[in-house]
Amino acid sequence: MGLTLFCKTFVIIPHTYKMINSVKSYYSNGKLLLTGEYLVMHGAKALAIPVKYGQSINITEYSGDNKLIWIANEHGNEWFKAVFSSKTLKIEESSDDDIGKRLHKVITEAKLLNPNFIDENSGYLVESDLNFNRNWGLGTSSTLINNIALWANVDPFCLHWNVSNGSGYDIACAGSPSPLIYQLNNHNPVIKYITFNPLYKNNVFFIYLEKKQDSATSIELIDKKLLFYSNEIDIISQLTIKFINATSIFDIIPILHEHETLISSLLNIPLIQDKLFPDFPGIVKSLGAWGGDFVMALSSMDKIAVELYFRNKGFPIVIPFPDMALNSC
Repeated sequence: MGLTLFCKTFVIIPHTYKMINSVKSYYSNGKLLLTGEYLVMHGAKALAIPVKYGQSINITEYSGDNKLIWIANEHGNEWFKAVFSSKTLKIEESSDDDIGKRLHKVITEAKLLNPNFIDENSGYLVESDLNFNRNWGLGTSSTLINNIALWANVDPFCLHWNVSNGSGYDIACAGSPSPLIYQLNNHNPVIKYITFNPLYKNNVFFIYLEKKQDSATSIELIDKKLLFYSNEIDIISQLTIKFINATSIFDIIPILHEHETLISSLLNIPLIQDKLFPDFPGIVKSLGAWGGDFVMALSSMDKIAVELYFRNKGFPIVIPFPDMALNSC
């Protein structure tokens, strides 16, 4: 979602103020959910991978004005600013009201989880920086929540569920060095860290559809349609394990086609391949919130041919698996 910034007067730290602590720095990974979308909320096993893109925050504490100044950057370029009172956490300035309110909610919930978080007698300059396009759906919110949880020294899953209705797989990815199988058991995350660096990785690509999808809205939509589908949940869990254990794209294509067909029938939404890429020589799978963000494509074609195919379809952003997945060579 693009933002239109407007002019405001923001607090600048005077040089005469005394820095109390050195800069604290935190970093969280972005994420992709390769299998189990939607049904992961209902207990299905899902394969999630942390990606090479993420978000950092640097916090400088100082004495003087009892303000918390937040500057959000993307590739080093400012896209959002806000000023809060460190005493009350009330928003005093914000370049975008909706973003400011969401940030306020996360900071406030972190403070409730740890009352010692944010000294009301101190000032703070917080600078966050995304190293990816915030419209890509790779975890702008989850990396923010995880970074604030690290700063506040609170459980990131508790903070996540206090401000979000998502499954939490993205929080698991935020601090993970490896892919993982994620499952909810009575609302408790069960995480199994795995090695997933397939031999066919050079035949796997992620394509950005240039249409940001609201995850929260998608979850609300599926929750209205899914009351309890135990058989489908079991099937998706089995397909997740089959996908992880498959050794060639020829084995994977029928696995992912079955996965796509099942989710399509539950959502009553056509397969993305049928809709946009019916002539693609391979398989195209939706990821996360169907209809937006990235899709995953597997094909025996080489990289140049795959990039040319999607570019001709109007989708120029094609990222190979080794360039996307964390710790993939």
